[in-house]
Amino acid sequence: MVKRSPPLTPITDIRRARGRSGRPEIWSARSTDGTWTYERDESPGTPWAVTHNPTGRWDYMPSLRKARAATASGAMLDLLNTNQPQT
Repeated sequence: MVKRSPPLTPITDIRRARGRSGRPEIWSARSTDGTWTYERDESPGTPWAVTHNPTGRWDYMPSLRKARAATASGAMLDLLNTNQPQT
């Protein structure tokens, strides 16, 4: 049985910096449809702040890959609605 990766939200407007290892690290991106923004500090190991642009709600994810998978599946929006209910 082949394990398949979850679908990922396509991203654009990628901003990169060089990490301590010397390899490029992404520290900012936006979904191609403009719904999501992904940002992180340039320090290694920092979480990604994921913002749902239409509502301004945001939360952290441990990696860009997990953030993109969560936004693609709808899990991130569910998390935001659970953790930050509308007032």
